[in-house]
Amino acid sequence: MKNKILFFGSLCLILAFAGCSDAQSSTLSSPKGVQVVDLVTATSFKVRCDATDGVARYAIVARQDGKRRVLTISSNMSPTTSKRDQWESSTISIPNLPSKGTYEIGVIALPYNNDMNPSSPTWATTRVVKP
Repeated sequence: MKNKILFFGSLCLILAFAGCSDAQSSTLSSPKGVQVVDLVTATSFKVRCDATDGVARYAIVARQDGKRRVLTISSNMSPTTSKRDQWESSTISIPNLPSKGTYEIGVIALPYNNDMNPSSPTWATTRVVKP
């Protein structure tokens, strides 16, 4: 009898843990409509994206051509005043990028709390060059 109680208790614990880990592995949808806007060559740019349901904030990321590492370069985005379903970054300074070269610029959706994983980056078609 003692072994049956131990067995069922262990089984319940395993099932409870499996249920929790599944709930935490959900990932947010990637943002849509990512654009580099107000690009001033070798000086600055802004990033704009469409709003995504369930997202608290966005992070702007960059990846230098030929490299795999993705760097967060800003998390300062807010809804645009003209369209509440779009978010726009503050001005990002190109000289603040880590090294010379061409960069892909993207956006990652971040959750309200830690019950979901951030989205994968969505990359803008326009690239930024640090001379």
